[in-house]
Amino acid sequence: MTHSFSPQETSTPEAISDSGLDAEQATELAEARQLILWLESHPNYADLVEQARQDRLHPPAPVPRWQRPWRWSWQRLKPLLVAKESDLHGNAFVSNPLQGDAKIMGGIITVSNLINVLGTAPLLDFSLSSLVPIGRPLAILLTVLLLKLSNDTASAVARGKQGSRSWAYTAAAIGYIPLSVLMSMVAGISTELLNNRSALVHVQAEALTDTRLADQRQYVQSLENPAGPIYQTAADRCTEGEAALSQLPRSNSTWNMRYVQLYGSWQERNQNWDAVPTEQLPVCRRRDRLEEESRDRYQAALLKLDQTEAERLAMNNDLLFLEQHFPNTYNQYFRVVGWEKNTEFRSGVEAVTVASEQVIAKMLTGQWTQLGLSLFMMTLSVVSSAVACVMVYQFSRREDVERSWSEALQHARDQWLMDRFSELVQLQEAERHQALQALDTEQPNRLN
Repeated sequence: MTHSFSPQETSTPEAISDSGLDAEQATELAEARQLILWLESHPNYADLVEQARQDRLHPPAPVPRWQRPWRWSWQRLKPLLVAKESDLHGNAFVSNPLQGDAKIMGGIITVSNLINVLGTAPLLDFSLSSLVPIGRPLAILLTVLLLKLSNDTASAVARGKQGSRSWAYTAAAIGYIPLSVLMSMVAGISTELLNNRSALVHVQAEALTDTRLADQRQYVQSLENPAGPIYQTAADRCTEGEAALSQLPRSNSTWNMRYVQLYGSWQERNQNWDAVPTEQLPVCRRRDRLEEESRDRYQAALLKLDQTEAERLAMNNDLLFLEQHFPNTYNQYFRVVGWEKNTEFRSGVEAVTVASEQVIAKMLTGQWTQLGLSLFMMTLSVVSSAVACVMVYQFSRREDVERSWSEALQHARDQWLMDRFSELVQLQEAERHQALQALDTEQPNRLN
């Protein structure tokens, strides 16, 4: 093979003697010539030789100072964020097509896991938002670790070879596949949190309003029947007294006394008892007074509740209604943020809970159109995860991938390289010895 290096012009004894090189320089020149010859004869470096022939080999340009911190950061973050294609195959024998396919496979794994993890990040951020000031940094850390775990489990599945298939199946069954499914489901919830937060606030306000009004209605219903120890005592005494009175003839001397205790004297039967304090009333009239007061309270409370519910319907805004009528509940669950005075969840966990309930309820009831972007992101995550899972499995079963893990092939390759290296060393030693002999022969001639 011809080349542009022209080593023959610099490595012959005549060239060495004419250039005035000493023995050490002659040895280095001979070694360089041998390296050039080896590079020219090796098919893996044909492109490198062609670039050298066309003078297209140039040292890499220095990195600008302003790029150095970014490049340094990327070099350390890349192993955490990107699936390495070299982890997807062995080193015994790696063909160029396998290298290219492994690079594509690594890209598919990385993109799929990035879609899943980016769909999970908002949920982590909302869930940990109350842990000020470490909530957001912790969410970022968990997101990066989750991405690293997904990439590593995918690589573990792809590394399954003869004798270690069970390990790869375990990584798929309890690692990569469950992670992908979980993050695909979470992607829909996270999208709902980001895209539909205002609606979620109103959904929660409606639920809280329903709960508070239901509690009030239950309380009002409890007022319908009088209760309490005072009323119960009066009612029991009245019932017992009336039962005893019914057993006595009017001619009995105690009949009149019992009647007075229960209803007052006969002369007082038409008296207006409204001005008499309750505790001074006869027993049965006291019971009747307590029952009447209870009915009045019930009617007033029922009327107020009906007016409140009518006001809710007229207002048609449960969030504003909750703020006006149940301020304590409103302040417990919501807060106003920003110059636009937007209402947000006070607790990120509460926001995640409401979003999860909404997404699951819509899925179970078949309200797919109401999911919108959440459904799209969930579907995208499911499809990308399914593609990655199937392709990782199929890639690991390829013949050339399994061959790349072959220990016998790796041993044969290493032995072949050792043999070639030994031959190269012997050739270099022979050329070095020849160059030294030529130098020794020419040295006396130069002195003469």
